[in-house]
Amino acid sequence: MNIIKFILISFLWACAKDNNEDFKPKACLGQVEVLPNDLSCERWDSIYLNMVYCIVYDAGKFNLDDESKEFMPQFCEVPGKLLTYKNKFGDTILLEVLSKKYYTSIRASEYIMNCTNDSLQKSAYCYRYEAIDISLESIDHTLHISVEISLQPDYDDPLSGKVSDYIYILRRISQHSFVPEFYAVITRRNSSHSNDNNFEFYNSLQINNSTYYNVLSYNYSWSPGSLYKYYYNKQYGLIAFKDSLGMYWNLIR
Repeated sequence: MNIIKFILISFLWACAKDNNEDFKPKACLGQVEVLPNDLSCERWDSIYLNMVYCIVYDAGKFNLDDESKEFMPQFCEVPGKLLTYKNKFGDTILLEVLSKKYYTSIRASEYIMNCTNDSLQKSAYCYRYEAIDISLESIDHTLHISVEISLQPDYDDPLSGKVSDYIYILRRISQHSFVPEFYAVITRRNSSHSNDNNFEFYNSLQINNSTYYNVLSYNYSWSPGSLYKYYYNKQYGLIAFKDSLGMYWNLIR
């Protein structure tokens, strides 16, 4: 699965938040956008069949679970909003909400089935999926991350109609390159997916004298180029991160 290849540009939505109310992410989403330059699975099949793949299966069309949509509270912030993160010394980093999108698109992944008549070709499956994405960038342009909620068909049997929803955080390292640094299955649904041994969950977690609850994190230290660590919960979204120097920065509300 190569998520980075299939990150596409869509329209933006803005949704204001009353400072005296909790975020209600699902209510902020608006109407889902179908990407205007999007290929159908049938069109994708006609382009790549026999060039790369011996067969392309249509795995179906899937929407996010309603519960998963509640895991993106910062989607309710308007583009241009500055989110303040502070370290233990009182220094701050301002992350600007650059863009956000709620859309459907298609994605294709290689299938484990081999082609019987050509050992050099592979089979693939294509599916339409729903996703929510928000891009954040520090005002000094040294940190740019994309937080995405999306879904994935079952790894073991992608044609079964079984899917799960996940959160992914990517950090941009060059103009067209991103490195994954956070992954968590948030709604398993009916699939066989589960979080691996690098996934971390905290009932409560204190960072820089602030306490957060039901916190998700992921240890990507084993991956080359992965320098940051993120802490996320359903209530506030990206609540904190540890930078490449080991400094913790937590969200100030």
